[in-house]
Amino acid sequence: MALKSEIDQFTEKSQKLRLENAALMEKLKNARLGPTQEMVLNNIDEQRNSNSGAKLHQLLDASPRADAVAAG
Repeated sequence: MALKSEIDQFTEKSQKLRLENAALMEKLKNARLGPTQEMVLNNIDEQRNSNSGAKLHQLLDASPRADAVAAG
């Protein structure tokens, strides 16, 4: 009976360690993704700003062709 009791205790401890490990792995994943996600969002913002600047430049161009493109 003592052996079965020890096995049960080890099983419980093993399950607790699995849960702790899963929580730590999730924290690690989030820590790794944090700066990466920030860089991706910054790149998206830069791209949007760049595209809007090009569109604004097109709209402000004084050529008749640009006026037709802007109106169309």
